Amino acid sequence: MIIGDLGSRSSDLNNGGAVNNTSGYVGSKSGGNGSVTVDGAGGAWANSYELTVGGSGSGSLDITNGGAVGNRVGYVGYEAGGNGSVTVYGAGSAWTNS
Repeated sequence: MIIGDLGSRSSDLNNGGAVNNTSGYVGSKSGGNGSVTVDGAGGAWANSYELTVGGSGSGSLDITNGGAVGNRVGYVGYEAGGNGSVTVYGAGSAWTNS
């Protein structure tokens, strides 16, 4: 899943909404601006490999109120010029890198 690759985009996974993919990118390229919110019990984003938040663009990821995100490798503000932020807030909320 790619959010905010070259433009501005957002995505919300709420209360049972779920996405499964190999790799996720939020604000991956220069000039890109992306945001993802995973909120509520059952809200989940599973990446079987990597998740990049703010590659060389700007990206934000909010995991709240029991939401869950999982991946093997995670990057935040990964490349020169990249600006990334991740917030994990609320009981049961989790970001798992394994």
